[in-house]
Amino acid sequence: MSNHLAKIERVGVREGWHREDNEFTPWLAENIAELGKALRLEFSGVRTEERMDGSSRRVDIVATSNDQQVVIENQLELTDNDHLSRLLIYAAGKDAKTVIWVASEFSEEHRQVLDWLNQNTDEAVLFFGVAVELWKIDGSRPAPHFRVAIEPNDWRKQNISVQRTLADSVGIQNRNFRRALANQLRGSCSIEIPRERHDHAYAVLEFLDGWQLRYAAIWGGAPAVEFIIEKKGADGPEWSQSVFDQLKQHQAAIEAALIDPGQGEEFAWKPVGQWAGGIGCQIAVHRPGSVHNNPEEWGEYRSWIIGKYLRFRDVLAPYLAEILAQMEDAPEAAE
Repeated sequence: MSNHLAKIERVGVREGWHREDNEFTPWLAENIAELGKALRLEFSGVRTEERMDGSSRRVDIVATSNDQQVVIENQLELTDNDHLSRLLIYAAGKDAKTVIWVASEFSEEHRQVLDWLNQNTDEAVLFFGVAVELWKIDGSRPAPHFRVAIEPNDWRKQNISVQRTLADSVGIQNRNFRRALANQLRGSCSIEIPRERHDHAYAVLEFLDGWQLRYAAIWGGAPAVEFIIEKKGADGPEWSQSVFDQLKQHQAAIEAALIDPGQGEEFAWKPVGQWAGGIGCQIAVHRPGSVHNNPEEWGEYRSWIIGKYLRFRDVLAPYLAEILAQMEDAPEAAE
């Protein structure tokens, strides 16, 4: 092998998650979009450990896709009959139309079961088997990868056409929502959203210092307002993490000032390495709901985004001023 090329190797999934219930399931729920990419599906309304009606059983993950119920059963090992029985019980109990079994490896007999179900049950019900894998490059941290092992007949061929139609529809909704948000910001707050592609489910609301600090609205799933810390360059990750860590020292006060009790809002703090956007960090507030296919709620979502953004600015401003001033005054490291 050429010495300028890296070596890739697969490692055991237990290197990434020791337990299914309190490690892998929460991780998968938070990163459900990655599973969606592998299946060419879009998920919303994700819930974990949801109780079955009239039973003590709890479903690993329940979600919605194309206005239909989805159940996901996980296991970090070779598939077994116990998890298969749970999968079918949960699918029936939740009247799911998309049924997904995630495991590290699928036995041949369980492949045959899922194939048989796809061939002999209602065509509206889709059964998937997805293998979760971890890979390393030259001893790097393990990176997750989803590989679709079992899928309905002709799924990919049919799904490409369906997803193209959905993507066109979603793109139009994104543009319309973004345009209305920009107009409202321009009219009521004298704020101009920077120009970007209008079919994306986000909008930068303000740059504070070039690209290093910025506020953005996102609505790919539930609407959210986020504050991004992302400095470019060799010292970027260290600088971004330092600002993030200093803000996090005031986490309780920041969250108390930004969260509205009883509104179902959730706060997220993602340091370098956890934020999906790149080498930076994210602080975000999410609220329940979905912009897509729900235009009657757009006015409420826009008002929420604008109000939360303005409050974000007021709350973070004094902390940021002090942190940035201290970092600028700090002596440079000796060469």
